[in-house]
Amino acid sequence: MPPPEYDVDGPDAVNRRKAEITDACLKLLQRGAPNMTEDTIVDVFVNTPWDSEFRNTGMIAGNWYAVRCSEDQWFSKRPLPELSRYRTPIDDLYLCHQTSHPGGLCLMAVPYNLMHIMIEDGKVEPANWWYPSPWHVSENGNREVVA
Repeated sequence: MPPPEYDVDGPDAVNRRKAEITDACLKLLQRGAPNMTEDTIVDVFVNTPWDSEFRNTGMIAGNWYAVRCSEDQWFSKRPLPELSRYRTPIDDLYLCHQTSHPGGLCLMAVPYNLMHIMIEDGKVEPANWWYPSPWHVSENGNREVVA
């Protein structure tokens, strides 16, 4: 099944095919668990990419990564190379979103990494609960990040 944005029937086609998608998933599950039948399943929740975007507009096309998962969007290139270390050209404006490295389902990694950058830039002082990551590499910062 193609990603919704590339479906020849339009981006909302996936929502029109929820039953088909559910049946395909059930058949796949039944390969390993043949006792999973409509009689034994209590409830089904089908969540399409467009359902996800409706609930969270930051999930473009339902993509939890919020950007295309391609080489030009990996690691230090997220969301683009000039903004990859959370800093922006606007003073005191930092990026803290799923489009920032490492993005997606690394739920607290983005704000944790941003904390390093803001301490490095002298914008905040480390709290007593915070400790520096041994993997953080200072770059263009005003000071070294230490606990």
